[in-house]
Amino acid sequence: MTDLIVSLTTAASLGIAGVILAAVAYRGQRETLLRNLWVGLRTAALMESDDAWVAGHRAAARYLCIAGAGLIVSAVASVFLTEAAVAVVALAGCAWVLAWVFIASRVAARAAERG
Repeated sequence: MTDLIVSLTTAASLGIAGVILAAVAYRGQRETLLRNLWVGLRTAALMESDDAWVAGHRAAARYLCIAGAGLIVSAVASVFLTEAAVAVVALAGCAWVLAWVFIASRVAARAAERG
């Protein structure tokens, strides 16, 4: 029973985070993600202007989508695993998202600087 609770709560957390990242990517690609202090990539280059924000998020959308997809895959996998394996999958999902968000931030900053 404990394995099931751990699996489901981990899957829910990872899945929600993955969907949020995918939604940010989608809105960034469609240029509907307004500059704010809560959601999106917030580097110095992106926060300089609305144009930099839009250009950066449009350029980073693909990478943010990959990050979100990795979390969603981790969420689905965690439903079928034991408690120990869920921890490994969750950590792998977190490492995956960190790597891709870092890449997305670099791509976004370069695009924002180019204008």
